[in-house]
Amino acid sequence: MELFHGHPLLESTRFRLRPIRSEEVDRTHELGLAYWGGKPATSIEFARQSVEKMADEFRNDRGYHWLVESKVDGSIVAAVGFYRGFADAQGEVGYVVGSPFRGLGIMTELMPVLLAFGFGEKKLARIIAVTRGENAPSVALLKRFGFIHECDRDDGYRQFARTPLA
Repeated sequence: MELFHGHPLLESTRFRLRPIRSEEVDRTHELGLAYWGGKPATSIEFARQSVEKMADEFRNDRGYHWLVESKVDGSIVAAVGFYRGFADAQGEVGYVVGSPFRGLGIMTELMPVLLAFGFGEKKLARIIAVTRGENAPSVALLKRFGFIHECDRDDGYRQFARTPLA
């Protein structure tokens, strides 16, 4: 059985957003794109377990996870998604861009696609994003797309949020 049967496929001008395939776990781990619970996968086995958890979240409508694939050459450049469920019509958007691809405007192109999915398809009333305070490019991206800083958390992360009207 396909892990992500029926998972929505999204796209932008330069990229396709699609679920991970079982045979790609090793590659996503190499690129530093395999995360679970905000923590990077420290081993291939952890990365494989993370993919199983992602599939379970999708099957139970608690999360959507996409690999970002270049339309030009098929290379995997990032991982994006909605995490931690959708209680109270709220979702958390997250993203990790592979280090060779940072600074190329990938998330500037993808954020409108993710917001359209969250506010349109999922009918969310609020989307949050959490990033390290020292991650200036991520903070700038969130502000550019109307996210407002809500709080600095005890774990060193900053939380931002926006509504459909932002």
